[in-house]
Amino acid sequence: KNTGKIRILQNDILLDRPFATIDNLDVNWETGLLGLAIDPDFENNHFVYAYYSTFDVDDKPINRVVRFTEKDNLAFNKTVIFDNIPSSAAFHAGGSLAIGPDDKLYISIGDARASMYSQSKDILVGKILRINKDGTIPSDNPFPNSPVYTMGHRNVFGIAFNEKDGIGIFTENNDKLFD
Repeated sequence: KNTGKIRILQNDILLDRPFATIDNLDVNWETGLLGLAIDPDFENNHFVYAYYSTFDVDDKPINRVVRFTEKDNLAFNKTVIFDNIPSSAAFHAGGSLAIGPDDKLYISIGDARASMYSQSKDILVGKILRINKDGTIPSDNPFPNSPVYTMGHRNVFGIAFNEKDGIGIFTENNDKLFD
């Protein structure tokens, strides 16, 4: 989370060289390198996705999703697939990634301590986004031409899908007693 280094553990041995290192990382309480997902078709496409906190060209804090292509345990072809996700520079960045049974990438976006926007489909804080693995928006999302899949969240830290029926499970953080 705090170093930006993505490491590989192979046969219970930590490889010497990091798979990738995220530069210009914004590390704070709940920001940094926050999410990783390995493509279910990894054996064919070698894709690995990462969600992290960084800065835009004006030095404003943002979050970003990138895709790497793996070769010989190293990352190549870093491609930004979703950018300029709002950030508070410290809290409620979300950051979970998962690829669903529909082969779409799900991204949790925290409310960036601006919960009043969590119910607005036009502002990305407090949402679960659903995008194609190339960053485009699926045509069957709930809101036309929008990556928003669900809204009204505080700070989702976990996304998983039930293997039996494919139902999505999102873990939500409470504002009292930690979780």
